[in-house]
Amino acid sequence: MADYDITQIDSLEHDTVYGAYNSLVMIDATHFILAYTGNGTDGYIKTFSIDGSYDITEIDSLEHDTVRGPHNFLVMIDNTHFILAYSGTDSDDYIKTFSIDGSYNITTEKTLTHDTGTCTYNSLVMIDSTHFMLSYLEGNNSVLKIFSIDGSYAITEVDSLTHDIYSSGYNSLVMIDSTHFMLAYSGSGSDGYIKTFSIEISSGSNIKTINELAKASVKVVNELALASVKSMNALE
Repeated sequence: MADYDITQIDSLEHDTVYGAYNSLVMIDATHFILAYTGNGTDGYIKTFSIDGSYDITEIDSLEHDTVRGPHNFLVMIDNTHFILAYSGTDSDDYIKTFSIDGSYNITTEKTLTHDTGTCTYNSLVMIDSTHFMLSYLEGNNSVLKIFSIDGSYAITEVDSLTHDIYSSGYNSLVMIDSTHFMLAYSGSGSDGYIKTFSIEISSGSNIKTINELAKASVKVVNELALASVKSMNALE
């Protein structure tokens, strides 16, 4: 039986001033892209490569936000495009798209400021090639949003659901299948919560909690049962 002992291979101090709120994504077998908060709490994106010995080399660096850039969550769209959720100027919540060229140099494509409150704890998942779901904290409100991107990687907000008004964040969002999602987060009293959600793609990707859908189903069943009883009474 394998032991799976851990051995450090290489180390690179790529920022000698500051390096917080890291979000790292694999581009291909030898290249990686990192979003993080650097010097002055500014927002940075960097690309790196590893060689056959797994030694790390920095390729390119882009300071995409010169004011603020914590609470990063980076997701790969395709092999040359990426989408980032982060907390920017005045703690507003931002979504940005980026591209890389054949040399792994980084370019900002589009930017959307989707919430001007105090926003933190982003967790972003890809629904399909043009749609994404974001969980984040706005004040004490736990919010889910859906975004779409077009052929130019411009971003549009599709739907929004505030599902908890007593949250303290620390979100972790995962996709179950193409229309269902699960979120773990810190809720009222900093207690741990897990919720499931569904989206209605045919009606504009509206977000619903499974509990809400279940209650709606029970209501319909009860209404049908009541109607049946009334019909039977009328026949008698």
